[in-house]
Amino acid sequence: MSSKKGKEPSEIYYQKLVRNKIPEIILDQHEKPIFRILSEQEYQKELLHKLEEEVKEVVEATTSTEVLMECGDVLQVLEDILKHYHYTLDDLIDQKRKKEAQRGSFDDRFFLEKVVK
Repeated sequence: MSSKKGKEPSEIYYQKLVRNKIPEIILDQHEKPIFRILSEQEYQKELLHKLEEEVKEVVEATTSTEVLMECGDVLQVLEDILKHYHYTLDDLIDQKRKKEAQRGSFDDRFFLEKVVK
């Protein structure tokens, strides 16, 4: 009886929404992706989880290049959320402009500490 010595297959669990080219990239690395297509309800929920994940990565970025890269990921998720709700990036920019006209932006760096009544 002969035994083959080699690496036992290992599994890494992710359980998260990934970009649509990730399964192909995994296959190109001679690994086997196990995935499923989410229902509409699951997709909606996972998009919001992905947004949280990507925003956290912006917060944790330590260089301006990392901030730019992570903001790109946030923008991708925002575009996919907008598409899911039948909006466009232009709709979002219009909404941003309306809010900015009403309430301003953050570029003056005001940090509200308290309000005295």
